[in-house]
Amino acid sequence: MIHENSNILLFKRHKIRLVYIYWKFLILFHIFLIMILVIINYKDGIKLYDNSILYWSIIFILILTINTVVAILIIDLVAYYNSIIIISGDNIIIIQNTLFIREDIEIINISQLTKVNIERHWILSNILWYWNLILEQQRTEARPLFYIPEPYRVINYIKSKMWNNLKTNTGNDIF
Repeated sequence: MIHENSNILLFKRHKIRLVYIYWKFLILFHIFLIMILVIINYKDGIKLYDNSILYWSIIFILILTINTVVAILIIDLVAYYNSIIIISGDNIIIIQNTLFIREDIEIINISQLTKVNIERHWILSNILWYWNLILEQQRTEARPLFYIPEPYRVINYIKSKMWNNLKTNTGNDIF
């Protein structure tokens, strides 16, 4: 998941995000199935005939619903697989591509970082080793990065880059 070169750390979001995507798909698909079961059970009560407008409008709504569910799954999968975070010598580069937003690139200068934190939620994130990384910059709000794998490795890498940057800017070897 994390690829490390001499001066670059490259990683993607944790695979647990895929589980969340598939769970959302399954929940939406079950809602679709419940809609079909309700229509089948109450077909005689609302007097659906083969050529009625109500019959064809319900068929249209069902087709539209299943297409929406599948489209949401595809959009989420493309967004997951096209999200990359690169930590280079002086910058943190966040690249996110989706079907609607192409090449959304955010560059955060490591010298502008004032605080780097990690936070976790629930016990599952501890067991599967994915947390949220919070980057606080000097003049802007905190920037959260969600579903970061191996958070201590990433935060130690960022902090070492911050210390190296601080040493080169001040010229002192006190740090």
